[in-house]
Amino acid sequence: MVLEERPPSQPRGFLERETRRFCALVVDPEAGLARRGVHFSEAQDYAVRDSSCYSSVMCFVLQRALGALGLPNPLLDFDYRKAVLGRYLAGDFFYDDATQAPYVAGDAAVLPFWSGLVGHDEVGFRLLCRVLERLDLEGLTDPLPCRYGAPETKNTQTILLDRINPWQRDAIWTCLGLQLVETLRAYGHGRYRSELVSLSRLVERHGCFPEVLDAHSAELYNNAVYMSEDSMLWAANLWRMLKDTP
Repeated sequence: MVLEERPPSQPRGFLERETRRFCALVVDPEAGLARRGVHFSEAQDYAVRDSSCYSSVMCFVLQRALGALGLPNPLLDFDYRKAVLGRYLAGDFFYDDATQAPYVAGDAAVLPFWSGLVGHDEVGFRLLCRVLERLDLEGLTDPLPCRYGAPETKNTQTILLDRINPWQRDAIWTCLGLQLVETLRAYGHGRYRSELVSLSRLVERHGCFPEVLDAHSAELYNNAVYMSEDSMLWAANLWRMLKDTP
């Protein structure tokens, strides 16, 4: 059999095309933030959001990644720190989306810090402390970090599937918890070690690194239509922190 010859792959060209496509689909050309009135699949992909804080922070992540890779950067001129803080910061939490409903969402609270959008300086540290206190008050960090939201929240719109399988409402997501612990480490927060120990004990108890946990028992999340995955590659992030922490 004679195999058809194909031209060599060109990852740079692929990345440039996908960047242009992303900007055309997602980015508001005036504000640089996620477009309003368009719904995107995100970390909390059951939620229906209007220019979410999560997506807008990810635009900043792309801006920084393009610069690091030396690729054409159509997002270069946007001041994301000013734009994100101006639209989403509400004192001691970040609005979930541009509607600015008074709802505290875990991913909106964590991503501005985890991404590096909020500076690792004294001002950024004080803001992190205020936001962390609000997360604690809302119950989003107990018994483990971190939940997307509280069960009694009525301000979020979700797709119909959420009524059958409400795993993205108040369940504990280990990916988001890892991002919060990584944030505590980056800012030198005193809670870093205790939260790291809690996650490591979770792995020891279950003998795996689970995807999502029950909000109250911290056992693997299971219901009639879903069983938590038990071997997530997110464990690599936990391993890295354990390896690097004396």
